[in-house]
Amino acid sequence: MISQSERQVFITVADEFRNEVSEAWLERALLVALDYALEPGEPGQISLLLTGDATIQELNRTYRGLDEVTDVLSFSLIHHGQWEGDEGPFIGPDSILDLGLDDDWADFVLPPNELPPLGEVIISYPQTCRQAAALERPVEQELALLMIHGALHLVGHDHAEPEETATMQALERAALAELFGQEHVATTLRQAIKLGRVSHSYLFCGPRGTGKTTTARIVAKAVNCLDPQDGDPCNQCAICTSINEERFMDTIEMDAASNRGIEDIRDIRDKVNFAPSEGRRKVYIIDEAHMLTDQASNAFLKTLEEPPSHVIFILCTTEANRILPTIVSRCQRFDFRRLPSDRIYQRLAEITEGEGASVAPDALRLVARYAAGSLRDAENLLEQLVVSYGGDVTLVQVEELLGLGHGDRWLDLVKYLLMGNTSASLEIINQAAWDGADLRQMHRQAQELLRAAMLLEWGAADALELPEHVTGQLKEL
Repeated sequence: MISQSERQVFITVADEFRNEVSEAWLERALLVALDYALEPGEPGQISLLLTGDATIQELNRTYRGLDEVTDVLSFSLIHHGQWEGDEGPFIGPDSILDLGLDDDWADFVLPPNELPPLGEVIISYPQTCRQAAALERPVEQELALLMIHGALHLVGHDHAEPEETATMQALERAALAELFGQEHVATTLRQAIKLGRVSHSYLFCGPRGTGKTTTARIVAKAVNCLDPQDGDPCNQCAICTSINEERFMDTIEMDAASNRGIEDIRDIRDKVNFAPSEGRRKVYIIDEAHMLTDQASNAFLKTLEEPPSHVIFILCTTEANRILPTIVSRCQRFDFRRLPSDRIYQRLAEITEGEGASVAPDALRLVARYAAGSLRDAENLLEQLVVSYGGDVTLVQVEELLGLGHGDRWLDLVKYLLMGNTSASLEIINQAAWDGADLRQMHRQAQELLRAAMLLEWGAADALELPEHVTGQLKEL
């Protein structure tokens, strides 16, 4: 048992797997899963049973009527001492003892403390190992994801990776034709897919949040789609459905920031000659490709230059200048552009209209400006605002969330800077620091206002993206 901020986890590992995985690591990973399931500061407890296929199969057969081995089961404890899962309440606090498990199960079911119990997550270790091998990722990573899945399911969330839920929901409908703000990339790729002239390697580079990895996933889906539509995936066939549900084995994503060594590239080189197991093409998506070491990059050269005909490599990076020129020359390069704030505003307005949320136009414009060209950042911020403040979001609330309050203070700072009044400028900065303001945001706001003042001075007011009352006050300076 381990406790952290009124949170506790309980671990039970079947005897045959005790030497396979560290219980200390399981405790840490389960606490992380509990963090995903609970709100910040909310107390609670969760139990984990790491067992074999037979126990999982018996649970499925007895309580769900399914004679199968699944990777994870979640049993949610409600106040009346009942357990519920996918099929509703189906198990009592004592009836689980009929499965023939050892006496420790009773303590596992009802841990001896007063914290609110979420329930228990039961994972088949052999099934986890099989899935990890199929997905070509470490067993520990697969096990941690299953814990998060199970914990989220206990509190009623969808059974998906928390950090990827929004992304995967978008990908179910995603197509190159819908790639927002990167039409120059989408048009070329659609034409290549439609004509069957897909390159063996691509390099997607550009600022963060501009759609590089999303585009790579769409390309991987389109080249394997059974019924492509004008260069786009149909999102209806068995292959598209498998990819959307993350069951497709021929799309391999690798994070080069954490898998950057020569051994990781050798592993790719050894496996690249195997034929695809489900689709026509095997697609390797290497994210943060600039993080590969020089030795790994050099080892990658030959494979990248002459890969098997069924393999496509897509390298995504925010720093193309750090990638070896010899790798760049072997790829078709696409540069993703930072989106202008008016395009981001347009997209945010479409989202709020589609979701039925009410957000003031000035608030959306501030979010668009703050995102600095990253549509992903803007969408994440918009979601945070709607969740925090409900359906009606105002400009003041956006400023409060971003730490941009006291707009008059920033204008006064700019006024004193333009007047050369150093003491008054320092006084404003000091007061802001004592008030707990984010000085980085203050610096950013002051820079934006000084740039606006310069544009006004030179008669370029049309280039400004500030509220009218702010522009009016700057003109008076």
